[in-house]
Amino acid sequence: MYNLVLYNIYTIFNRKHENPKNFSITTLKSIYSLFIVLVIGMLGSLMLSVPMLAQDRSDIYWGLSNIQEIWLADLTNISENLEPIWLHYTDVEVGYDWTMDNQWGLQIYSSAFFTNGNSISELVGDLQGISNIEASKGAEVLEAWVELKSPLGLRVKGGILDSNADFDSIEPAQFFINSSHGIGPDLSTVGANGPSIFPETGLGGMLLYQAKQWSLKLGSFDPLTRLSGINLEQVNNYDWDFNDGALWLAEFKFNFEDNILGLGMWNSSYSLQREYPMIDNLSNAKGLYGFMSQSKPFGYIYLRLGLSESKNAFIDRYLGLGWKNNISINTSFLSESVLGISWASARLGELGLHNRFGMENGEKISHSYEHILELSARSKLSEQVQIQPNLQYVIQPNADRKSGVRLVIGMRGILEL
Repeated sequence: MYNLVLYNIYTIFNRKHENPKNFSITTLKSIYSLFIVLVIGMLGSLMLSVPMLAQDRSDIYWGLSNIQEIWLADLTNISENLEPIWLHYTDVEVGYDWTMDNQWGLQIYSSAFFTNGNSISELVGDLQGISNIEASKGAEVLEAWVELKSPLGLRVKGGILDSNADFDSIEPAQFFINSSHGIGPDLSTVGANGPSIFPETGLGGMLLYQAKQWSLKLGSFDPLTRLSGINLEQVNNYDWDFNDGALWLAEFKFNFEDNILGLGMWNSSYSLQREYPMIDNLSNAKGLYGFMSQSKPFGYIYLRLGLSESKNAFIDRYLGLGWKNNISINTSFLSESVLGISWASARLGELGLHNRFGMENGEKISHSYEHILELSARSKLSEQVQIQPNLQYVIQPNADRKSGVRLVIGMRGILEL
């Protein structure tokens, strides 16, 4: 294995005049060879540590959640599109966690989900995603990975990964139902299927380092998840053809008591020319994002900004912000309640303008935004059941200046076991 790594490193520095595509593939193979060596090294250290330990702790855990949503698509036009839309989502997770006294650890995790395939965004015509559980009908594996943890705070993780579990995830923003608050749309629209996130995940590998007040995460993911090949044919999410390139992510996060600051960067080596051969100025998609959140003194607030290169971006600018706080209701029936309000603005990039409105290469560019105001409340009815009424006011759906506004109202029910 070490000889393979050394050989691949040698080829990286000695193939300067070969095809750039072959150079990229060789680089990917070398990095993942190093990744495997690191995993083997950590496993070896872990195994050598076992005899010196007084005890270890292991735990098998599982969980099941079910979400039901009912939506009315457009209250601004009572005569049309008022038929209720029902969205259903169920997921199940199983995991094994083994931790030793000196903090070496091993975690194995898998999860799968089912959705009924109904769509509220199809009726509203929005750009960002009214509901974060909407997906095509069917059951799929979402994650299946193994993680090793060392006493020094270093973790290595690999398998079928949801990149949003570790990257561009802001805790107070997870309260909201609109998809843009789960992951910024400037990042979620990268590639053909997004950056290995729900509902289209794929293979990936990550290195994570956690210190007391800061953390660093580095990850690489299949840029096409369930697509591959010149003709973008359907494949399994455990297939990764290195000819498709890779999506690279890095995120640095600071923790200062009640404040969190984060900066992320991403770069995709997937060739957009394969999807859009008629556009001749495309290059690799890239971008960066930053966020902050604060938990005191006025509840939880957050701000997220995203920026990507417009000519290669479906969405090239994004602003998201929100506030949530616990509220007191003098009734035992609604013992715990949270109220929140958020704002999301996304601008179409040049690639998005071409895709949505057929803008030709070389035309005068007139970027447009979609804005969404969301008001939501969640109450716990019992230890397992919560309800969450939700209202979203969509301005210029699909970033179309002629589309006016849409008022969307919904109710989410959550069961967790």
